[in-house]
Amino acid sequence: MGGGVQEVRAPAAAAHRCCRSRSRGGSPRTPVAEHVALCAPLLLVLLLLGAAAASEAAAAGPARRQLPTDGVTSQFKRQGPAYAPGRLLVKLKPAPGGVGAISGAVGAAGQLPGLELRASLASPSSGSAGSSGRRLQAAAQAVGSGQAVGLFAIRDGMSVAAKVAQIRRLPGVAWATPDRVLYKRVLPRKAVAGDVQLLAATAPTRGTRRASGAPMRRSPRRLSQDGGPGDGPEAVFTPNDTQWSAMWHLQQVDAPHAWPFGMGDSEVRLCIIDTGMQQGHPDLPEPLDGWNGVPVVNSRGDVLRFPEEGDDDYHDWDDAQEHGSHVAGIAAAVGNNSFGVTGMAWQAGLLVCRVFNASEDGAYLSAILRCAQHCVEAGAAIVSMSLGSSGYDPAYSEVATLLRDAGILWVVPAGNDGITFDPVNTTWWEYPAGLAHPQYGFDNILAVAATGRDGQIASYSNRGPAVLQLAAPGSYILSTLPLSQGSFGRMSGTSMATPLVAAAAAQLAAAFAARAGRVPSYLELKRALLGSVDPFPNGSLGVATGGQLNVARAARLLLLNDTSPPLPPPSDNLTAANYNNTLQRYPGQRWAHYTESASFFLPLSNQTWEQCTQGCINNLKCGKYVFFSPPATTYIAGVATNCLLWSANADLAWKEDNASVESGLVLRTLLPPRPQLPALPPRPSPPPPQRRLSRAAGVRPRV
Repeated sequence: MGGGVQEVRAPAAAAHRCCRSRSRGGSPRTPVAEHVALCAPLLLVLLLLGAAAASEAAAAGPARRQLPTDGVTSQFKRQGPAYAPGRLLVKLKPAPGGVGAISGAVGAAGQLPGLELRASLASPSSGSAGSSGRRLQAAAQAVGSGQAVGLFAIRDGMSVAAKVAQIRRLPGVAWATPDRVLYKRVLPRKAVAGDVQLLAATAPTRGTRRASGAPMRRSPRRLSQDGGPGDGPEAVFTPNDTQWSAMWHLQQVDAPHAWPFGMGDSEVRLCIIDTGMQQGHPDLPEPLDGWNGVPVVNSRGDVLRFPEEGDDDYHDWDDAQEHGSHVAGIAAAVGNNSFGVTGMAWQAGLLVCRVFNASEDGAYLSAILRCAQHCVEAGAAIVSMSLGSSGYDPAYSEVATLLRDAGILWVVPAGNDGITFDPVNTTWWEYPAGLAHPQYGFDNILAVAATGRDGQIASYSNRGPAVLQLAAPGSYILSTLPLSQGSFGRMSGTSMATPLVAAAAAQLAAAFAARAGRVPSYLELKRALLGSVDPFPNGSLGVATGGQLNVARAARLLLLNDTSPPLPPPSDNLTAANYNNTLQRYPGQRWAHYTESASFFLPLSNQTWEQCTQGCINNLKCGKYVFFSPPATTYIAGVATNCLLWSANADLAWKEDNASVESGLVLRTLLPPRPQLPALPPRPSPPPPQRRLSRAAGVRPRV
């Protein structure tokens, strides 16, 4: 029997023993009701503890798939729902007139007992200027009429859970919920010292922030291979950024064949809701605008205000951590500047809204609602948000509705729990990704899974065609980091796949607008992105489209109505015989690699040293081997193996001395082509055979 079940039964057994001991120790004349009264409190407490243990066991959700043990897979601890203390979000049902439904202090006439309104969110009045009194008066009117979500402080000492339950029972309340926390969907970052060697001294000079009203930058419309106009299927643009060769994700989605259609445009705006973006980074663009959406709280956690226009911290979008800078670089790092990395849509109109402080692990839903409103008011066409949490909350639907009504595509991550979205049991679905399921009715949401270098869905990524529609590279993505964190580095997670898809949508929208004179609808963008994928090599249906983002094909579909299937990968018919293959051996060393970093990984069992090394030599995908001399073995997905073959790009996690193991490299040098022998002259045609005549024809035979 599972441990979770045992944990539930143990408290009940303890209570039973307690009741029995009390019965034996009590007076013979003690009534049975008194025994019940003595035992019931302890029984109730222990049963509650047992229920909590069962709930905690259920919180783990579906079991993870078994992963390789010798290939190090980045693990992600599921973060359950959490919420801010002392406050909640409330949406009232629409009321005629809307004035006087609530007051700026405590709910009038006891309509919302024990609550004090602190701000209105997701409404036209959310950003009203003026004194704090006027702001609160406008907020009360918007919330009271049901046009906005209200952020309320609890003033009667009730717990958040009790207050939410109380408010939900009121007839005029549409919904009430805690101010929940959303988390970054990134795996713990591995140090990549020496992988990216960029010196700040070589960085290009950054200009000053664009003044209000200054002309916005424009993008070249179409580039061909020689820099001239053209956007045919053979046109290609390769940026000159120094780390271009390390940006496998852009090459895998065929960005070079998409960029001739355009690199984005400032008139098509991409809004990123995250930890912010570092100001002054030499390889990040200056956003068209940016905001601070984090509520200002006192020492007790009470919300005092949200930053408003005119406040010193209103435009403080500087990265409080590092996640947002990495996400922004994937989407829009300055490209073709002979430095650093490049973003997918480096000339898009970038908007940044910060929802984290430096000390916070998560972002509150109230801040998400605030930033969503900023994105809408700034004219965003696409919103990228690499955050999520488990369990549905009505505030997610509020954000989705706000963005849908503004015609905005909302791109969100699948989550990093390595589980499948079960269409029957939705308890542990990731949200807001779960809103992409048809049952919620939101067609403006694009939920994205992450892939690795092998083109398959990464082991950590959630999957499930009932919810997820598209996959994109998300493992070991090289992008920008704050200068204090090394300026550049790699991260993995569905957090990384999300801005890549969002930026691809921005690039497509700008290219379409340049041709058609209008920005395409989010449905047009979704049709192009979902109708042009590269199918997974193994035919997996982990996402509804069964494939990975291909930006170039999406551009041809959207702009040229080109529905041709993906081109097969180029084949040069080379084999190991075309190379001089040399083993570089490291006997006594055991190397462990990150599985998500490898484009090829093959575990083999019962191999000799010759079979293992020759297997790597014969397979051109293989660049490294790890051989365990029998009887030494390692276990991959529960199977004993003694030969691990890795692609050359597999990142080393650690190495150790082990006399039973040998690791090594296969170094390949292409042999010169064999000289072609001159063609032999054609053989002369043989003379036609002589015809023989029979004697019957009267012809004398030749003697």
